[in-house]
Amino acid sequence: MNIKISKALFESAQLCRARNDVRGHLCGIAILPDLRIAATNGHVLFVGDKVECSNPIRETVILDVQKSPTQRYDHVVINTKTLGATFRDKSNNSVCLSLVEVVSGAYPDVDKVLSSFKKTPTDSIGFNSSYLLIIGKIGKLFNPRWMSANILLSGKEGVTITEFSSNERINGKLIIMPMRLD
Repeated sequence: MNIKISKALFESAQLCRARNDVRGHLCGIAILPDLRIAATNGHVLFVGDKVECSNPIRETVILDVQKSPTQRYDHVVINTKTLGATFRDKSNNSVCLSLVEVVSGAYPDVDKVLSSFKKTPTDSIGFNSSYLLIIGKIGKLFNPRWMSANILLSGKEGVTITEFSSNERINGKLIIMPMRLD
């Protein structure tokens, strides 16, 4: 099966996945049955628009693709049979290859996290500041010129959703878990 993922979605997912976590399934990016892409480290969760896939997916596929060895690409095509990732430019020329590992495990319920959001005004909210840096990085991936993001708050103790969109009509959401400041 071939899975085509835009650079904005792939790099955003890579920013949010866990590194060296004992829960190995969090170290990969997930392709959900409805073809959304997701990645989490347990504190932040990225969920992106639909990727392209050559075959229907019946259950979540978790893939560990090492960070792209080049920034000069437009999209990545992952082949789950050969376990290879081909990074391609806008002309569809191959610019780099990487190995892929299919990871086993049950991925967290992305929709449960998203459905827990209830927009609520708040006077203050606490975040791990390193997670706020991810907003800027993802904003630049989606729109390098304006780096815009729409931040939705759900009170002092609820998750925060940051929405991103690109000129190519690619959308993504970054969910950041709150942090106690007491």
